[in-house]
Amino acid sequence: MLDKPDAIKREMYRTSLDSIRVYNPTNNDFTIVWDGFRHTVPNRDKDVGFGKGQKVMPRYLAMKWCRDMKNKLIGEEAEILVRELIERASEDMKLKYQTDPYEKQKLYDRTPTINDEAGIKRIYDMIWLGVEERYGIEEEEVKSDGMEDQRPIEEQILDSLNRPVKKPAPEVKPEVKSSFPINKAKKKLVEEVSA
Repeated sequence: MLDKPDAIKREMYRTSLDSIRVYNPTNNDFTIVWDGFRHTVPNRDKDVGFGKGQKVMPRYLAMKWCRDMKNKLIGEEAEILVRELIERASEDMKLKYQTDPYEKQKLYDRTPTINDEAGIKRIYDMIWLGVEERYGIEEEEVKSDGMEDQRPIEEQILDSLNRPVKKPAPEVKPEVKSSFPINKAKKKLVEEVSA
């Protein structure tokens, strides 16, 4: 039997290999590099076999990809917001923002940050589609020890998103019934062979 630290490490390793489906909401492919290998999720208009803008990858890669994509999206939102604030400013302030980096930083301080809980949840709800397959187990285990969760907010949000991916129901083809003699002969032959 494994001692507790080894069991914890084994479970962490097992869950890191869960298959997670992620979604790229941007117009460009988004690539991360892990251990020298590139992992790309296609843009929202491109399908590489998982659906438009979607890819299935191991949890450890999905977590890295989602974190980097979240940082990119929040950074782009901040840039757009700062540009709008500068456009609405008076001519004197526009000149001040262009010449004084400290004044421009004050605008960035008013924008959402990458550790804003509401922003993280909003973006992760969009890009983390769910667990495609749990590695090594067939049933979901429910654990609760009643202790307060001390993990970073991103990990807590990702765990709350461990919902299974909703797969479309398989198409059921209706059985064709015919009164042609050949179909009756075929049924009779199948019954004779299977008996």
